[in-house]
Amino acid sequence: MKKANETDDFAKAGELEKEAKEELVKSQPYFEKYLELNPDSIEAIRSLKQTCILMGDDEAYLKYKKMEKELRGN
Repeated sequence: MKKANETDDFAKAGELEKEAKEELVKSQPYFEKYLELNPDSIEAIRSLKQTCILMGDDEAYLKYKKMEKELRGN
């Protein structure tokens, strides 16, 4: 996404943003495995929440949001 923000070419920026989102979505299984091995990882939970937003998976997003809230003690 950083490259998308650094260009004045809107078509190129859109392409770079799309590629960044696709890579983030591909990373989801790795974040899930990391979270399985490190259940207190706020960073993994946040990353999973982002992938859920990109995929439109509201149910999973709410699950990870609840996990984050419980870890934070809120």
